[in-house]
Amino acid sequence: LSGAEVGVKAQALNALAMIGEGASKKVLDILRLVESKDENIQVQIAAVNALGAIGAGAKEALPPLRKLLADTKAELPKKKDDDKKVAEEMIKLLERVIKHIDEAKPRSPAGADQPKKP
Repeated sequence: LSGAEVGVKAQALNALAMIGEGASKKVLDILRLVESKDENIQVQIAAVNALGAIGAGAKEALPPLRKLLADTKAELPKKKDDDKKVAEEMIKLLERVIKHIDEAKPRSPAGADQPKKP
């Protein structure tokens, strides 16, 4: 996830999404990509999707995802044309993923042992 190639990062994120909750140890690495202002939008979208696929294993990502959602909504009026459309789609994606993670229940016995965070 630290390479420079957009395609390689996107493929790695898609692989983590396929693993699902079992990839929960990579949540912080994935978040780094989501939060980076310099990251390619395709990588950011793949990273948000990966967090959604991780589900309950990505609960620690909720506060940063909520902040990103609020920031993206706040910046929306400043955007124009294609940038505005991309931001609108990112908002929809973030809302879906946040809801999914928030409602997700652990699927694995290991995930069930984790204490819930307030």
